[in-house]
Amino acid sequence: MCSNAVLERVALKHLIFLTTSYPRYEGDEASIFVARLAESLVSSADGLDVVVPLDASEPVKENRNGVSIHRFKYRFGSRPGLAFDAGLVANLRARPWQLWHLISLIFGLGRGARRLSRINSVIVANWILAAWAAGISYLIGGARFIYIVRGQEMRLLGGIVGRCLFGFPLKLASNVVCVSETFCRQLKSRFPHHAQKILFIPNGITVDVHAELPTADFRTDSPYLLMIGTVTAVKDLKRAIDLFRCGLSQKFNLVVIGRLNDRQYIREIEDLVEQNGLAKQVHLLGEVSPQQISSYLLGARSFISTSIHEGMPNALLEAMALGRVVIVSDISAHREVVKDNESGLVLSGDSIRDADRILRVLDDVSLQKKLGSAAIDVVKARSWASTAQKYIELFVQV
Repeated sequence: MCSNAVLERVALKHLIFLTTSYPRYEGDEASIFVARLAESLVSSADGLDVVVPLDASEPVKENRNGVSIHRFKYRFGSRPGLAFDAGLVANLRARPWQLWHLISLIFGLGRGARRLSRINSVIVANWILAAWAAGISYLIGGARFIYIVRGQEMRLLGGIVGRCLFGFPLKLASNVVCVSETFCRQLKSRFPHHAQKILFIPNGITVDVHAELPTADFRTDSPYLLMIGTVTAVKDLKRAIDLFRCGLSQKFNLVVIGRLNDRQYIREIEDLVEQNGLAKQVHLLGEVSPQQISSYLLGARSFISTSIHEGMPNALLEAMALGRVVIVSDISAHREVVKDNESGLVLSGDSIRDADRILRVLDDVSLQKKLGSAAIDVVKARSWASTAQKYIELFVQV
């Protein structure tokens, strides 16, 4: 813990969060983890401002839970932008002609940082576009900055283009924070000259162990497995459906919570569900508020993630914190917190064998308790208070 003297020094820091998405209203799930970090730090800062793109009709400026939010318009007309919904990468793939928005986003973030900067300011740049904006701002006399590497950004690391994208902000940032230990190792390996400034700070976890189970808005009365996340190809919902085709539908439904903005992929999923006769077993509920997530997790028999790639999925950590049996694909982000048959189940890739194994585990009450208890132990030290404390100690050094 920091001493009182250290906390006084931290209180003199003014924080500016640059981010390409942020909750647009109370109950919005867009980048909720960025908001939770900001709100956990606001009492220790000499003011905390968030600079974020304007999506639709939100106020240009508002104060929410002590955080001052400043939104800027970065596109013309009413056509959808890149910053929200399916996310920057997915939106850009669907609408590549909007590439110019990236320049506009960087410019808007940088301008906001310059306008709000004080002598004691530290910029917290979430995602790589914000890091570029912070870097440019720093070069023209702006505040020092910390770059937080999140989500799918590590997929950009391979190749010359990726190294260039990361190289600029890594060189200029005071520190680079990874929310995943895997990210941390990979970045240090690719950029050994900057290894000393790269560190791991996990996201916190927010759960409600006393949440009421979902009722009126829930459209299935059978035991269910729960998947959480924006429904895109990266989440590989088709693989989950294949598990149900191979036997899980005998006893369970699949409930999917998350934004349904990728209409082409959603149509593919709906066609696949129909072809396999699973229309009564697969339920795409769409977006729900973050406050409802614990309810759905507590009502689920298990949490499942078949993602091809993840950063460090908060939904998985929240499921583990509530003692759910977690079933995950074999990717590095999942393996970081889930050990097969110890704190959850790691899928093999053989749908028939995996479905059979899941059914056997979910029929074994004692094994479920063992896996759930181990999952709680893995994540019990993660809280937004402990995460905030690690950032506070970092800000002292900037």
